[in-house]
Amino acid sequence: SGGNPGGINYASFDKWQPKATLSFKPSDTANIYASYGEGFRSGQFNQNGTAAAAQAAGLAGVADEVPQENTSTYEVGAKLQLADRRVVVNAALFNTTVDNQQYFVFIGAIGAQVLVPIDRVRLRGGEISATSDLGRGLSANASFGYTDGEIRAYSVTPSDVGNDAPYVPKTTINSGLQYRTSITDRFDLFARADYRRLGKQYWDPEN
Repeated sequence: SGGNPGGINYASFDKWQPKATLSFKPSDTANIYASYGEGFRSGQFNQNGTAAAAQAAGLAGVADEVPQENTSTYEVGAKLQLADRRVVVNAALFNTTVDNQQYFVFIGAIGAQVLVPIDRVRLRGGEISATSDLGRGLSANASFGYTDGEIRAYSVTPSDVGNDAPYVPKTTINSGLQYRTSITDRFDLFARADYRRLGKQYWDPEN
């Protein structure tokens, strides 16, 4: 890509970001909720001349100015306290739509590494987590998450529509064990071990 040296670019990005939550508490130890929210990430710039080079190479969807990334999320979930409140369990299901997900890619046709928008990505999944007070300063936590990410529209490479979204692991596992006890009036002993495992994921829209 090319462009005139010393070029200065200006752009303004903004979005109204509403969020609403409806919750129901059937008991002192249970809470059920549903929520909707929107968010965004500011747009960015490629090197000046990138769009012209891409157009000359017959590529669509590549521009000097990368549009902002917009998200909308629906979520339903529950929060429970069990075993005399010593165990807390949270569970949630979500559906997120991402418009113009920013993706950094090398495009051989123009010999440049650029930011491009993946026009639409859908993320669906859920997560369940639990924390437990085991007594005598010992506590534990564990969680499991699953996400199905799918490319729904992609102007740069339309053949990638239907593929898994990049950077999104199918599964996420976290667990931890923590111990804290007093040694003296002024000093505590603290120890923690954590385990994290990410499932299958792709680093590009081509999978």
